[in-house]
Amino acid sequence: MPIESATLLTSDDKETTYSIRLKSPNLLINNDLYSIKVTDNRGIIGYAKFRVGVTDLNKENSAIYIDGKSITNDSNVFTAHLRPGTTDLALTNFKLFHYDEDLQISSHYWYPLQPTFWFGDDTPGDSTGNIGQSLPWIPYRKILASDGFPEKMTGKYKAVEVTYNVVWPDDVPVLKAGESLTFPGGEFRADNSNYPGLPGVLAWLSGQVVYDTLNPTMSDANRYTNYLVRMVPALLEREVELIITDELEPAKGRVDVIMNRWYFKELHAGLKSRIYYDPSTKRLGIRGFINDKTLGDDTLTAAPPSIYVLQPNILTERERNTIKKLMVLTKILKMQLTVYMRSPETPIH
Repeated sequence: MPIESATLLTSDDKETTYSIRLKSPNLLINNDLYSIKVTDNRGIIGYAKFRVGVTDLNKENSAIYIDGKSITNDSNVFTAHLRPGTTDLALTNFKLFHYDEDLQISSHYWYPLQPTFWFGDDTPGDSTGNIGQSLPWIPYRKILASDGFPEKMTGKYKAVEVTYNVVWPDDVPVLKAGESLTFPGGEFRADNSNYPGLPGVLAWLSGQVVYDTLNPTMSDANRYTNYLVRMVPALLEREVELIITDELEPAKGRVDVIMNRWYFKELHAGLKSRIYYDPSTKRLGIRGFINDKTLGDDTLTAAPPSIYVLQPNILTERERNTIKKLMVLTKILKMQLTVYMRSPETPIH
């Protein structure tokens, strides 16, 4: 929520208080949940969560405290209580969030017992004992069968539940329809410099789509048909077994041999570097490129040129037909290739 001003009210050896005023026409709504984030030039001072019309009992242990009981319904002003000495804050040091539906994500954390940790007489911290045992973060009671955990965890200590409030940001990164995201930013960010940019997925080790409005339950049965976005390891080498005939031997002059791989001369430039055959493993493969670079190149994630080209390890319908029309492929090979490209069990499609 936009804040209009943050004014220092009082400062003594017990606390520092600021008056926070919202920009019109924003108002604080009775019984709604809010949180405030306060920073200084060293980083985050802390967060405080409060509900309008309700008193928070954690004042003594909080770096920031908001007494929701003192805020009247439809007010646009409230007081923030901070620890003493915090007197040099400005408007930009305060951010307010409104959780009008009070949505939350809950999580429990476990961690593996490290070799240097002491954990009773059986694990004295000398790399012996129950190394790697899963330990709950802040255990508070044993898991019951009704808790919904896997059956094998019943009776073990349960990690404390950690909750995170969920709010949709005012400005969110935008991925355009038909856009392939690789480097940071994105097309929408390039056209609108005030909007946040998208992450550079090219350098990710892994990623996962956790929600899609076309498949809200994230059902496996619909993941290949109902989706708004797909994540693809577009540069990875993907191969299928394929036995070829003598007419593709290098002596026939129809392939280039590079690093023990055969590349088909009759393919156009967009396919020639991506499609290969490995005679030692008898496998047909495809790999992706971006700006003529692929996995293993030292400068793969370096800043791209203004216009860059992604050639993924996925065949379009036109590219598939181009390969099938190759004169070097026999009728039997064409049938094999069609089966490989259409089968959901194989990576080439």
